[in-house]
Amino acid sequence: MPPAKVRASMRDLLLWLAEQRKKKLHPFISAADFYARFEYIYPFADGNGRVGRLLFIWMLLKTGYGVMLFKNKNRQSYFSALSQADKGRPQKLYRHCFHVYQETVKELNLRKIENIYCLIIENLGVDHGLRKQPVGIVGTKYKPLDNIYQIREAVEEMIKVVNKLKSPLVKALAATLLIAYIQPFGDGKKRISRILGNAILLVHGFCPLSYRSINEAAYKKAVILFYEQNSAGFFKELFIEQFRFSIENYFLA
Repeated sequence: MPPAKVRASMRDLLLWLAEQRKKKLHPFISAADFYARFEYIYPFADGNGRVGRLLFIWMLLKTGYGVMLFKNKNRQSYFSALSQADKGRPQKLYRHCFHVYQETVKELNLRKIENIYCLIIENLGVDHGLRKQPVGIVGTKYKPLDNIYQIREAVEEMIKVVNKLKSPLVKALAATLLIAYIQPFGDGKKRISRILGNAILLVHGFCPLSYRSINEAAYKKAVILFYEQNSAGFFKELFIEQFRFSIENYFLA
Protein backbone atom coordinates (compact mmCIF):
# COMPACT_ATOMS: atom_id res chain seq x y z
CA MET A 1 0.00 0.00 0.00
CA PRO A 2 1.33 3.50 -0.83
CA PRO A 3 2.65 5.34 2.28
CA ALA A 4 0.23 8.22 1.69
CA LYS A 5 -2.73 5.89 2.27
CA VAL A 6 -1.43 4.10 5.37
CA ARG A 7 -2.65 6.50 8.07
CA ALA A 8 -6.17 6.70 6.66
CA SER A 9 -6.28 2.93 6.17
CA MET A 10 -5.24 2.30 9.78
CA ARG A 11 -7.92 4.70 10.96
CA ASP A 12 -10.49 2.85 8.84
CA LEU A 13 -9.25 -0.46 10.24
CA LEU A 14 -9.86 0.67 13.82
CA LEU A 15 -13.32 1.96 12.90
CA TRP A 16 -14.03 -1.39 11.23
CA LEU A 17 -12.91 -3.21 14.39
CA ALA A 18 -15.24 -1.11 16.54
CA GLU A 19 -18.13 -2.09 14.26
CA GLN A 20 -17.17 -5.77 14.39
CA ARG A 21 -17.46 -5.73 18.18
CA LYS A 22 -21.12 -4.79 17.84
CA LYS A 23 -21.83 -7.88 15.73
CA LYS A 24 -22.18 -11.52 16.75
CA LEU A 25 -19.01 -12.69 15.03
CA HIS A 26 -16.93 -15.03 17.12
CA PRO A 27 -13.86 -13.29 18.65
CA PHE A 28 -11.50 -15.73 16.89
CA ILE A 29 -12.94 -14.79 13.48
CA SER A 30 -12.76 -11.07 14.29
CA ALA A 31 -9.12 -11.41 15.38
CA ALA A 32 -8.18 -13.33 12.22
CA ASP A 33 -9.94 -10.80 9.98
CA PHE A 34 -8.24 -7.90 11.77
CA TYR A 35 -4.90 -9.63 11.39
CA ALA A 36 -5.36 -10.13 7.63
CA ARG A 37 -6.41 -6.50 7.12
CA PHE A 38 -3.47 -5.26 9.17
CA GLU A 39 -1.00 -7.30 7.12
CA TYR A 40 -2.58 -6.03 3.90
CA ILE A 41 -2.01 -2.41 5.00
CA TYR A 42 1.57 -3.22 6.08
CA PRO A 43 1.86 0.06 8.03
CA PHE A 44 5.50 -0.10 9.16
CA ALA A 45 8.82 -0.25 7.38
CA ASP A 46 9.73 -3.48 9.16
CA GLY A 47 8.33 -5.98 11.67
CA ASN A 48 4.76 -5.99 10.34
CA GLY A 49 4.46 -9.76 10.62
CA ARG A 50 5.60 -9.79 14.25
CA VAL A 51 3.40 -6.83 15.19
CA GLY A 52 0.39 -8.37 13.44
CA ARG A 53 0.83 -11.71 15.17
CA LEU A 54 1.23 -10.02 18.57
CA LEU A 55 -1.97 -8.04 17.96
CA PHE A 56 -3.72 -11.26 16.97
CA ILE A 57 -2.59 -12.95 20.21
CA TRP A 58 -3.51 -9.90 22.27
CA MET A 59 -7.03 -9.90 20.80
CA LEU A 60 -7.39 -13.61 21.55
CA LEU A 61 -6.27 -13.14 25.14
CA LYS A 62 -8.67 -10.23 25.62
CA THR A 63 -11.57 -12.44 24.57
CA GLY A 64 -10.75 -15.56 26.57
CA TYR A 65 -8.51 -17.50 24.21
CA GLY A 66 -5.01 -18.77 24.87
CA VAL A 67 -1.69 -18.06 23.19
CA MET A 68 -0.84 -19.32 19.70
CA LEU A 69 2.74 -19.70 18.45
CA PHE A 70 3.44 -19.34 14.72
CA LYS A 71 6.37 -21.56 13.70
CA ASN A 72 8.69 -21.28 10.71
CA LYS A 73 7.78 -24.77 9.48
CA ASN A 74 4.31 -23.44 8.64
CA ARG A 75 5.49 -20.37 6.68
CA GLN A 76 4.36 -21.55 3.25
CA SER A 77 0.84 -22.32 4.45
CA TYR A 78 0.81 -19.05 6.42
CA PHE A 79 1.66 -16.87 3.40
CA SER A 80 -0.75 -18.77 1.17
CA ALA A 81 -3.55 -18.25 3.69
CA LEU A 82 -2.82 -14.51 3.92
CA SER A 83 -2.79 -14.24 0.14
CA GLN A 84 -6.21 -15.87 -0.08
CA ALA A 85 -7.56 -13.55 2.65
CA ASP A 86 -6.30 -10.53 0.66
CA LYS A 87 -8.50 -11.73 -2.20
CA GLY A 88 -11.59 -11.89 0.01
CA ARG A 89 -11.34 -15.61 0.79
CA PRO A 90 -10.41 -15.80 4.51
CA GLN A 91 -11.49 -19.42 5.14
CA LYS A 92 -7.99 -20.79 4.59
CA LEU A 93 -6.62 -18.27 7.10
CA TYR A 94 -9.23 -19.35 9.65
CA ARG A 95 -8.23 -23.00 9.18
CA HIS A 96 -4.52 -22.22 9.31
CA CYS A 97 -4.80 -20.17 12.52
CA PHE A 98 -7.00 -22.79 14.15
CA HIS A 99 -4.43 -25.48 13.27
CA VAL A 100 -1.63 -23.33 14.73
CA TYR A 101 -3.69 -22.86 17.88
CA GLN A 102 -4.26 -26.60 18.19
CA GLU A 103 -0.55 -27.33 17.79
CA THR A 104 0.31 -24.74 20.44
CA VAL A 105 -1.88 -26.11 23.22
CA LYS A 106 -2.12 -29.86 22.59
CA GLU A 107 -0.98 -30.94 26.05
CA LEU A 108 -1.09 -28.89 29.20
CA ASN A 109 2.08 -28.16 31.16
CA LEU A 110 3.28 -25.61 33.70
CA ARG A 111 5.42 -23.67 31.24
CA LYS A 112 2.46 -23.06 28.92
CA ILE A 113 0.32 -21.84 31.80
CA GLU A 114 3.08 -19.48 32.97
CA ASN A 115 3.59 -18.18 29.41
CA ILE A 116 -0.10 -17.32 29.16
CA TYR A 117 0.09 -15.51 32.48
CA CYS A 118 3.14 -13.51 31.36
CA LEU A 119 1.25 -12.24 28.33
CA ILE A 120 -1.79 -11.32 30.43
CA ILE A 121 0.17 -9.20 32.93
CA GLU A 122 2.71 -7.74 30.49
CA ASN A 123 3.54 -4.09 31.32
CA LEU A 124 1.29 -4.13 34.40
CA GLY A 125 4.12 -4.09 36.92
CA VAL A 126 3.04 -7.46 38.34
CA ASP A 127 5.52 -10.19 39.35
CA HIS A 128 5.91 -13.01 36.84
CA GLY A 129 5.81 -16.65 37.84
CA LEU A 130 3.97 -18.48 40.58
CA ARG A 131 2.65 -16.51 43.51
CA LYS A 132 4.99 -16.01 46.49
CA GLN A 133 2.57 -14.11 48.73
CA PRO A 134 -0.70 -15.16 50.41
CA VAL A 135 -3.95 -13.94 48.86
CA GLY A 136 -7.43 -13.47 50.24
CA ILE A 137 -10.70 -13.91 48.36
CA VAL A 138 -13.61 -11.58 49.02
CA GLY A 139 -16.81 -13.33 50.06
CA THR A 140 -15.32 -16.56 51.38
CA LYS A 141 -13.28 -17.87 54.29
CA TYR A 142 -11.34 -20.15 51.94
CA LYS A 143 -7.60 -19.46 51.99
CA PRO A 144 -5.54 -20.64 49.00
CA LEU A 145 -2.09 -22.15 49.52
CA ASP A 146 0.51 -19.52 50.44
CA ASN A 147 3.73 -21.50 49.95
CA ILE A 148 5.25 -21.39 46.46
CA TYR A 149 6.44 -25.01 46.69
CA GLN A 150 2.97 -26.22 47.64
CA ILE A 151 1.45 -24.06 44.90
CA ARG A 152 3.79 -25.54 42.30
CA GLU A 153 3.00 -29.07 43.52
CA ALA A 154 -0.74 -28.36 43.37
CA VAL A 155 -0.54 -26.98 39.82
CA GLU A 156 1.55 -29.92 38.62
CA GLU A 157 -0.94 -32.35 40.19
CA MET A 158 -3.79 -30.47 38.50
CA ILE A 159 -2.00 -30.79 35.15
CA LYS A 160 -1.68 -34.56 35.61
CA VAL A 161 -5.38 -34.84 36.42
CA VAL A 162 -6.48 -32.71 33.46
CA ASN A 163 -4.22 -34.51 30.97
CA LYS A 164 -5.64 -37.89 32.04
CA LEU A 165 -9.27 -36.87 31.53
CA LYS A 166 -10.82 -38.11 28.28
CA SER A 167 -13.67 -35.67 27.61
CA PRO A 168 -12.54 -32.24 26.33
CA LEU A 169 -15.50 -30.61 28.07
CA VAL A 170 -14.55 -32.19 31.38
CA LYS A 171 -10.90 -31.25 30.85
CA ALA A 172 -11.84 -27.62 30.22
CA LEU A 173 -14.23 -27.44 33.15
CA ALA A 174 -11.67 -29.01 35.50
CA ALA A 175 -8.85 -26.70 34.40
CA THR A 176 -11.03 -23.58 34.68
CA LEU A 177 -12.23 -24.47 38.16
CA LEU A 178 -8.98 -25.84 39.58
CA ILE A 179 -6.89 -22.84 38.50
CA ALA A 180 -9.44 -20.64 40.26
CA TYR A 181 -9.16 -22.88 43.33
CA ILE A 182 -5.36 -22.98 43.50
CA GLN A 183 -4.93 -19.26 42.64
CA PRO A 184 -1.34 -19.84 41.48
CA PHE A 185 -0.67 -16.27 40.33
CA GLY A 186 -0.82 -12.83 41.88
CA ASP A 187 -3.14 -11.25 39.31
CA GLY A 188 -5.37 -12.11 36.33
CA LYS A 189 -6.75 -15.22 38.03
CA LYS A 190 -10.19 -15.19 36.42
CA ARG A 191 -8.76 -14.43 32.98
CA ILE A 192 -6.16 -17.18 33.03
CA SER A 193 -8.62 -19.82 34.24
CA ARG A 194 -11.08 -18.96 31.46
CA ILE A 195 -8.34 -18.71 28.80
CA LEU A 196 -6.96 -22.08 29.83
CA GLY A 197 -10.38 -23.71 29.62
CA ASN A 198 -10.96 -22.26 26.15
CA ALA A 199 -7.55 -23.39 24.94
CA ILE A 200 -8.42 -26.97 25.87
CA LEU A 201 -11.79 -26.77 24.12
CA LEU A 202 -10.27 -25.35 20.94
CA VAL A 203 -7.45 -27.85 20.68
CA HIS A 204 -10.04 -30.63 20.69
CA GLY A 205 -12.21 -28.94 18.07
CA PHE A 206 -14.88 -27.75 20.49
CA CYS A 207 -16.58 -24.37 20.59
CA PRO A 208 -14.91 -21.97 23.06
CA LEU A 209 -16.85 -19.98 25.64
CA SER A 210 -17.12 -16.21 25.26
CA TYR A 211 -18.73 -15.63 28.73
CA ARG A 212 -20.65 -12.75 27.15
CA SER A 213 -23.95 -13.73 28.80
CA ILE A 214 -22.55 -14.94 32.12
CA ASN A 215 -24.10 -13.64 35.31
CA GLU A 216 -20.98 -12.63 37.22
CA ALA A 217 -22.69 -12.91 40.62
CA ALA A 218 -23.79 -16.46 39.82
CA TYR A 219 -20.30 -17.29 38.50
CA LYS A 220 -18.72 -16.07 41.74
CA LYS A 221 -21.24 -18.02 43.81
CA ALA A 222 -20.48 -21.20 41.86
CA VAL A 223 -16.73 -20.81 42.40
CA ILE A 224 -17.19 -20.11 46.13
CA LEU A 225 -19.34 -23.23 46.45
CA PHE A 226 -16.41 -25.19 45.07
CA TYR A 227 -13.97 -23.41 47.40
CA GLU A 228 -15.97 -24.14 50.53
CA GLN A 229 -17.83 -27.37 49.79
CA ASN A 230 -15.87 -28.89 46.88
CA SER A 231 -19.15 -28.96 44.99
CA ALA A 232 -18.82 -28.36 41.24
CA GLY A 233 -22.50 -28.88 40.38
CA PHE A 234 -23.54 -25.23 40.06
CA PHE A 235 -20.36 -24.31 38.17
CA LYS A 236 -21.03 -27.20 35.78
CA GLU A 237 -24.51 -25.81 35.06
CA LEU A 238 -23.07 -22.37 34.23
CA PHE A 239 -20.32 -23.91 32.10
CA ILE A 240 -22.83 -25.90 30.03
CA GLU A 241 -25.06 -22.82 29.72
CA GLN A 242 -22.15 -20.80 28.32
CA PHE A 243 -21.19 -23.61 25.96
CA ARG A 244 -24.73 -23.66 24.55
CA PHE A 245 -24.73 -19.86 24.25
CA SER A 246 -21.53 -19.92 22.19
CA ILE A 247 -22.86 -22.60 19.84
CA GLU A 248 -26.21 -20.86 19.33
CA ASN A 249 -24.69 -17.42 18.75
CA TYR A 250 -21.53 -18.22 16.80
CA PHE A 251 -21.89 -21.53 15.01
CA LEU A 252 -25.51 -22.01 14.01
CA ALA A 253 -26.13 -18.78 12.11
